[in-house]
Amino acid sequence: MPVREPARVYPHRIILTSGGLQAPWVGMRDARETTAQQINKVLAAINFYLAPGGGGRAYVGRPGITVMGEDDPATEVQAITTWYRPDGTGVTFRIADGAIDRFDWITDAWVPALTASQIGAASITLAASGRVQIVPFASGLVINDRVNPMFYWTGVDGTGMTELTNAPIARWVWVKSAKLVAINAASPIEIQWSEENQPNLGYAAGGYNNAWELRQLGNAPLVAGIGRNDGQILFRERSCFSILGEIGPDFRAASTNSDISERLGTTAPWSLYNVEAGVVFVDADARPHLATFGTEPAPLWADCLEQLSATLIPRNAVYRAWTLEDRACGLLLIGLPAVATTQLTRFLAFDILSLQFVGLWNGIPADVLGMVQTDTGDPRWAHTVGGTTYIHGGPGGGPWDDLFVEGAQAIPHALELPALGRDLTETLEVDTIEVGLSAALASRLTITGETSNGAMPMLEVPIPGGGGARIGQFVLGQDRLGAVSRDRRAMVGQIGSGRWVRPIIRHSIRGEPISITDVRVVAFKTGADPDVA
Repeated sequence: MPVREPARVYPHRIILTSGGLQAPWVGMRDARETTAQQINKVLAAINFYLAPGGGGRAYVGRPGITVMGEDDPATEVQAITTWYRPDGTGVTFRIADGAIDRFDWITDAWVPALTASQIGAASITLAASGRVQIVPFASGLVINDRVNPMFYWTGVDGTGMTELTNAPIARWVWVKSAKLVAINAASPIEIQWSEENQPNLGYAAGGYNNAWELRQLGNAPLVAGIGRNDGQILFRERSCFSILGEIGPDFRAASTNSDISERLGTTAPWSLYNVEAGVVFVDADARPHLATFGTEPAPLWADCLEQLSATLIPRNAVYRAWTLEDRACGLLLIGLPAVATTQLTRFLAFDILSLQFVGLWNGIPADVLGMVQTDTGDPRWAHTVGGTTYIHGGPGGGPWDDLFVEGAQAIPHALELPALGRDLTETLEVDTIEVGLSAALASRLTITGETSNGAMPMLEVPIPGGGGARIGQFVLGQDRLGAVSRDRRAMVGQIGSGRWVRPIIRHSIRGEPISITDVRVVAFKTGADPDVA
């Protein structure tokens, strides 16, 4: 005869843990249905990201921004990048109002590199508005505004420009096999390519026939393409395909065309980004994918589906999506537009190695993105709003505010956990919520949450040993020196009952970094024992 377990005694104390070594976080999943939530993925990480490395790492607040150079509201920045000369030195450029400026890191100012009049004097036309593509090629840069003939520039101030008269006006351009490959804007089912390391030699001019109409897999216009070591991946709005092989004398005959997807393509050429595993892109419905040779693109959107709804992102603005790597934080960021604006207003943060969705950043609207390298060799990403360029900090030194031209603002952080302790037959009575923090100097938190019965009170909690200034920033008689403990706890008694509990931690104080390691809820279970008739 089976032995029956003894009935439970109520109230029954229970400890629910999220994060840390016991229940390490692996990312974010924005599913609002409690049955679709996962215990190892937070429900929301707003302006947080999961520190790389795995194994119980903390959720860390994103660094802030500072103005890069002067603010000029009348200017439109069209591109920004750091280019590495053949001798290995990095030079940071921007294109603005149809001219090219170079950034002087010592004086913190943009200085003219090619003025609009110098560009015009070389019989070259560069659009004064709209995004511009900058492609390193051979020992210089190819500048493509997508409406005028491309030109090649050696990077020398005031000179070194050559109009690519043999190349077509390019809808998009990329590099493969040391050749410049362009989608012909006049006939966007055709690609043309240069000779090796020769930006103005080849194509379908000067006796060359380096052109190919790609009708084999459809007649829809090509939107973009990207080169990889073993081939190229090309995109139409609703499909994508690969061309395997190097670009050589018998490219058309020797290469292999292969359909990747007959339903997934892109309208957003700036969303294409090469990573170790393949090509990340945002499809025409705003969903990020990973394209590889020979298989259907893998969805990267399963954990961020709520962020991609048509009510948040108008489908006719998806073409502005932009993918960029934040090397300082170890992230891949995908910027997406929002309703009533063409600016990028939300950034999906993915771990650069696992491509796991780990956070959502906002509060930093952007027109153009780019990677730059500081004068100290630190990689940073930058974004522009009109004529203002902002550079983003790194995890080692901040800043921990968004230092806008209009004034500094605290970064609003919110970490929302999944439903903990879900049970259809027993009720949880919440007693305390405890938050673990690492060495970040946060001085106080707001701890709240919700249960199946509604919202819990919002309680502001001081952090023992939190706040204060770091050594090197400490002013005698003015500041309090921050504690050096690497493990702090903030605990508060809470009131709430329901079938589950979902803690929410908020922080928004100027100048304070934050790093949350784990959250613990102490509750008591009450209700009828399901094992008793």
